[in-house]
Amino acid sequence: MRTNRWFLCGVIVTLIATAVTAVHAAEAVKPLSLSESIDLALKRSVLIHAVREGVKGAEAQRKEAFTGFLPKFSTSYSYNRLNEEPTFNFPGAPSGIPASTIKTGTKENYAWTIEVRQPLFAGGGILANYEASRIGAEIVRLEETATVQDLVQEVKIAYFNILKAGRIDAVARQSVERLTAHRDTAQGFYDVGIIPRNDLLYAEVELANGRQFLVRAENSLEMAKSKFNTLLRREINAPVEIEDTLNDRPFAKPLAGCIAAGKPAGDPVNRAPPGAGQEPGQTGPKRVLPERRAGRELRQVRRHAGRRRKPLPGPGELVRHGGGQLEFLGVGKDQKPCGCGS
Repeated sequence: MRTNRWFLCGVIVTLIATAVTAVHAAEAVKPLSLSESIDLALKRSVLIHAVREGVKGAEAQRKEAFTGFLPKFSTSYSYNRLNEEPTFNFPGAPSGIPASTIKTGTKENYAWTIEVRQPLFAGGGILANYEASRIGAEIVRLEETATVQDLVQEVKIAYFNILKAGRIDAVARQSVERLTAHRDTAQGFYDVGIIPRNDLLYAEVELANGRQFLVRAENSLEMAKSKFNTLLRREINAPVEIEDTLNDRPFAKPLAGCIAAGKPAGDPVNRAPPGAGQEPGQTGPKRVLPERRAGRELRQVRRHAGRRRKPLPGPGELVRHGGGQLEFLGVGKDQKPCGCGS
């Protein structure tokens, strides 16, 4: 009975450990987006927390300096007890006043004092102290903003460095596969005597260079992930999975709009003839539409291509050169060109 109880406890502990491990693995595999990475870095950064505490301290100093303009209240309380009541012995007077003992106080004495102070003029010292504290608080706030922006920049750089290193690693792996196939092909050709040994050695050298490049790409990827974990205050060798934001985005601008944007302002093609395409009462030239401008360019190209060149001179014809000479073109072995004066 006791053995079954221990066995049941062991099964329960194993299931709990497996569930916890699965939860941690799911959290580790979950890819992080850029915004989530920035939020996590800002939340865990010790430098950001230190700067924010400095902002609180500077704000407290500013408020303390502001109290110099306000009145100050103070109060005090005291209690004094004597052994005997204080008295004064009056010796009397010749005019018939007898001597007597006069009481001048009490045995128990209480005192409660309230004091109010309001500075009226301090030579500008209070104002200068407040302005210095206010400027100091603004400087600390600017330092906080700069620190946050620097951390965000570092996180973005580390994030995109991982994507860049991942792309380079993928290219390096593809290059190794391609060079391996090329080396195998070269080996087959060398075995049957189609290529010399130098070509085979060249393929092996290229494969070795590709493998070395793959090792460098893998190291760069691991270093980028370690830098990313350091910024997020995670374990340096923790697995990193991020969302790929380098996907291709379609370009929505049409070709005609790109042509219109690329044309200079003084291009004659962009100019419309005076009064062309104007509405009644409209003044000034109307802008030529990109489709109409593209059609005009196409017609110009066709017109230029359709021009017929001057036919070449045939045998037995005279050709006038720029120097004023006439040359006779003939055919046959006995006919030779001759030049004569014009």
